[in-house]
Amino acid sequence: MQRIVRLPAFVLCACVVSGCMGPSFIRPNPPVQSQSSLTIKHPSPQAVQPPVNSGDTLDFSEALRALDSSAWPQTENPPAPVPEPMAQEPPRIEAKAAPAANGYSLFHVGRTSVRILLQQGLSKIALVGEKSYGVKATHGFSRTVNGNLTLKSAGPGRLFLAVGWMVLSTVELPCTLIVQGGEALEIGRERFRGDLIVAPDKEAAFSLVNICPVEDYLRGVVPLEIGGFSGAEIEAVKAQAVAARTYAYRKMIEHEKEFYDVQRTVADQVYGGIAVEKSACDNAIAATAGLVLAYNDSLIYAYYHSTCGGATASSSDVWDKPGEPYLTSVRDVDDKGNPYCNGGPASSWSETWSTNYLSYILERYSKEFIPDHPCRGLIHSISVLSRFPCGRVKQCRVVTSRGSFVFGGDKLRSVFRRNEADFPILRSAMFTIESVSRSTVTVSGKGNGHGVGMCQRGALGRARQGQSYAQILKAYYRGISLKKAVP
Repeated sequence: MQRIVRLPAFVLCACVVSGCMGPSFIRPNPPVQSQSSLTIKHPSPQAVQPPVNSGDTLDFSEALRALDSSAWPQTENPPAPVPEPMAQEPPRIEAKAAPAANGYSLFHVGRTSVRILLQQGLSKIALVGEKSYGVKATHGFSRTVNGNLTLKSAGPGRLFLAVGWMVLSTVELPCTLIVQGGEALEIGRERFRGDLIVAPDKEAAFSLVNICPVEDYLRGVVPLEIGGFSGAEIEAVKAQAVAARTYAYRKMIEHEKEFYDVQRTVADQVYGGIAVEKSACDNAIAATAGLVLAYNDSLIYAYYHSTCGGATASSSDVWDKPGEPYLTSVRDVDDKGNPYCNGGPASSWSETWSTNYLSYILERYSKEFIPDHPCRGLIHSISVLSRFPCGRVKQCRVVTSRGSFVFGGDKLRSVFRRNEADFPILRSAMFTIESVSRSTVTVSGKGNGHGVGMCQRGALGRARQGQSYAQILKAYYRGISLKKAVP
């Protein structure tokens, strides 16, 4: 028989008072509140429910699978190893025989969300707007935070999540912030679709990586790469969408073990987020949804450039690596012999320097790009020794007061910088030496960019003459086929 123990009334009152004096902003299972409130939900240890994300469900293991600790920037205290299920490599993006869909054979891909590097080397940054974020990190860490969130470094491999002066939580990096309720991710004055990976950077810094579906990523790329043309020119925008999509998937293959796939700059494809989206580009992306370019059942490197000047370049003539059979030189002129890219701002150009100034430019940049044989001294003469079949300069000799120096290939553009602020590279290697004197040097040229792959201005010209996006793509990428990417 059990005895009933009765507590004195004052002990019971003391317990109640003590419980009421706990921190009011941390509750085990707080009721649903408005987004303006500050809450941290502590999920039950028996079952952690992942935050719900609009569109494709995203959790930490999907965002960063196939990554091991060696892929991250080294810190004094590197992040804990990713659990084994997350460390398995996803399927490579390779073609497999499959039934046709709308006339296109299917092309199976490992994932359909791309990771875009936004910023690096950060110690603190604010996410704009009172929102609800699902936070997921290693070792099953999962909780929800609400408010105007600020991210602060908490030392190597660690991050403070704070609202105002109040630190809500400390997490190990990498972690993923999932914006709930279908809202946009806001960083500074920019808005992005998808979610945010916070990755460890050198020492105590961190990086921000936007992860979103490839189709949403393209909405922030295509307008900046070719513009929002409509009418007949929409076929060129469609071609750009397919090329940009293929480029993204190809980068996802190459960087699957790194913490991002593409940069948001000209180093890959320029990405501006929601602010740059245009309806014409959205329509072109939707009309070509999932379409990619393949050669012999592998994704191609879908390089493109602004203006070819009448002929594209073979990749082997531009870069020091083996060429691709689908990236060979194409004569890009219409039936009348006029370049399709005529009329653009770079269809023809000229550049003039003072001889002293160009001598300084050549010495400065040849040290960086041709360190084994930098160009020194005052320029006496410049001559073109040979050209590639497309017309671009293959070898150029510069004779100075200090000797003779020979440059070749696309490095010419990196050494012959333009006479402008920040010294941008020369528009094209398709140029002619007009004059060299004691006082000035003048060259004239055609085109803008490396010249490999699709000419964007040429694509617009072809579209205006009635070519479809498929015809445009097959004109610039020889022997390719269009396929439908599916997960």
